[in-house]
Amino acid sequence: MSNVAVLGCTLQPVTPATGVITILPNQQSQKVLINNKGVYFDRINFTVSGSNGGGSIGDNNGTGSGYIVATGRNLQEVPSGKFAVLEGDTATLVVNGTSDEGDEPASGTITVKVTNAGQTDVSLT
Repeated sequence: MSNVAVLGCTLQPVTPATGVITILPNQQSQKVLINNKGVYFDRINFTVSGSNGGGSIGDNNGTGSGYIVATGRNLQEVPSGKFAVLEGDTATLVVNGTSDEGDEPASGTITVKVTNAGQTDVSLT
């Protein structure tokens, strides 16, 4: 079973990547609520800062942005037909920064995952 991602869910980089993930505001549904929190339909947009790029950015100053695409085929927003984002959904993106010395560009690929959906009342199978 997978929980549905709602306002207050947690996104984290998958090891060995590190970084701070910030979900961009005002994306959740205002009409479909679980635990009185808006559901994320279609995707969750986010930014990454302070990333090590999975080990390829020595200064841990990698930044980037991306989005996690919804996989919840059992829950759709009406009338748009958009699917719900679920716990466990992931996105892979490139982050850019500098090398240990700070003078050479460096980049790396990281995966970001919905690790805690933020809801407890309804589960999908």
